[in-house]
Amino acid sequence: YLLLENEWMFYCCAQKLIKADEAPSDAIAALRLRLGFDQSRERAPASTVHHPEASTGFVRRVKGEHPVRGRVMSHETHAFRVVIPPDEHFRIGSEVDVFYQSHAGIFQVHTTVVNREDNVLHLRHSESLTRYQKRTYFRRRMHLPVLVRRAYTEEAAVETVLEDLGGGGASMRNPPELPLAAGDRVELRFVGKDTERLQVVGEVVRTSRNGGIAHLRFTSIREPVRDKIFQAIFAPQSR
Repeated sequence: YLLLENEWMFYCCAQKLIKADEAPSDAIAALRLRLGFDQSRERAPASTVHHPEASTGFVRRVKGEHPVRGRVMSHETHAFRVVIPPDEHFRIGSEVDVFYQSHAGIFQVHTTVVNREDNVLHLRHSESLTRYQKRTYFRRRMHLPVLVRRAYTEEAAVETVLEDLGGGGASMRNPPELPLAAGDRVELRFVGKDTERLQVVGEVVRTSRNGGIAHLRFTSIREPVRDKIFQAIFAPQSR
């Protein structure tokens, strides 16, 4: 009885079944949905049924390429639906990785395209989510040229290099021509995917390595720009 009423007990039993290979992951997710265990907002997501309707996800082919931004639609029994741009093509049966952001961090799930209707992907439900990072916005180490100047000024920008980049902030080499300290507000301009120029405003929260690295959080960023940053950091790194 408690198994059908208590989501935590259901989760523990479900994980045992999955590890013992006694029940497919999508069947357990379907039962979770049937029991109403699909509204876990206060805890980290444990299943793809916890992806809220209308939330944003990024779908990436397993063999590479940049991820595609999508929007989660209402769930089906054995699949969750994601609307993608009409010019993107995913074959039925192909394997994909889906990245999903929640208040608990960034999560990844490996799944399969089970159907497609126009620009709507039907992706198999899964109980096997992997936490990418505990930050609210995932960051990735990457060396990327960037132009920086003090925010809301007309002074000339100086060039430096980003050390890591995420949807909520970045770290960069502190330019000698423009030494930055905690509390300074700066404007960053850099090139994202497809050579598109991106611009954000951030605040230096601290420095490290004897002042050589400035760590910033973004204070003014448009959501389309944040999406393009996600596409860049979730893309496979070149070897």
